[in-house]
Amino acid sequence: ANLTFIIWGLMQGIFLSIEALTNKKRAIVEKKYSLSKNPIYIFFNMLITYLLFTSSTIFGRTTSMDDAILVYKKIFTDSGPLFIEKTTLAYAAIGLSILLFKDLKDEFFPAKLHFFDNKNIYIRYLAYLFITFIILLTGVLNGGQFIYFQF
Repeated sequence: ANLTFIIWGLMQGIFLSIEALTNKKRAIVEKKYSLSKNPIYIFFNMLITYLLFTSSTIFGRTTSMDDAILVYKKIFTDSGPLFIEKTTLAYAAIGLSILLFKDLKDEFFPAKLHFFDNKNIYIRYLAYLFITFIILLTGVLNGGQFIYFQF
C-alpha cells in the first residue's frame, strides 16, 4: 500500500469517527425538529455521505499523490465534457438510476416493492433475470479489473 491508500483509510476513519462522536447530538436534533421523516433532510444526508465517500475514493484509486492532486484539480478547473463516450454515459445513467431507485425504495418504502423475496414466483424470477442481464451487459468479467488485485 502506498501513501494514497493510507490517506484514503485515514479519511474514512475520520468520517466514521465524526459520525460516531456526533451521533447522540444529531439524534437529539433530529427528534426535536422531526427531521427523521423529512425527505429534504434525508436527501441532504445522502448527498453529503456520497460526496464524502467519493471524494475520499480518489485517494484509494490513484497510484500517487501527484495523480490524486491532479484529479482534484481537474474536478474543479477542467471544463471538458463529462464523458467522452456515449455508451459510458448510458451505463452510468443506468447504474445511477438503479442505485437511486434502490435507495429511495429502502428509505421511503421499506415494506413494499420486494423483488428478490417476492411471493410471486414470476416477479422473483424476473428480478433474477433482470439483474443477471445487467451484470452481463455492464460487468467487467475478467479478474484484472478487481480493485484489490493491486495490493
